[in-house]
Amino acid sequence: MEPEREKHLRENIVSIAEGEFPDETGLEWKIHAFDNQAHRTYVEVEPKPDTVGYPRFQFVLSFNDEKSPVVVATYCLDGQDYTLLSTAENSTENLPQKLP
Repeated sequence: MEPEREKHLRENIVSIAEGEFPDETGLEWKIHAFDNQAHRTYVEVEPKPDTVGYPRFQFVLSFNDEKSPVVVATYCLDGQDYTLLSTAENSTENLPQKLP
């Protein structure tokens, strides 16, 4: 199951990122890591060129519906910590303000 999530994310990372940052089209989004936790996957990415405002991000996707995963939150690397930048409208996910 987890390799399928990673495959989906690798194939769709640009459209996922452009959905979160619609003013930042045409960028390369390098995937650095995946962290699968229950129904969520955290994917750490780096935009190239670095024009989005932070050097790295983590998109949190819910795979409650494996066929239709959705972004529920975006974290930005601010100094040494990943800080919550945005959450999906109407999200019921309980997410921390900072990632460990």
